[in-house]
Amino acid sequence: MQVKNTASHPMKMAVAIALFDDKNTLIGATESANIGSLDPGEAKEIKMTFRDVKRRFFDAKTAQIALETYH
Repeated sequence: MQVKNTASHPMKMAVAIALFDDKNTLIGATESANIGSLDPGEAKEIKMTFRDVKRRFFDAKTAQIALETYH
């Protein structure tokens, strides 16, 4: 997943993703490790690993992504 700081000041951020099947049942979730700080306009590719859902990963029909930003 790529994240980009579109603010005019340095930002720290965290990302969480939840995966749901066709019955809207949660099948897995993960959160970012330390992304660190991004300068204004800077983009970074982060890797999100779903450790416990490898067999059901392709059953996911929807996802919710939460992005937290802070100074």
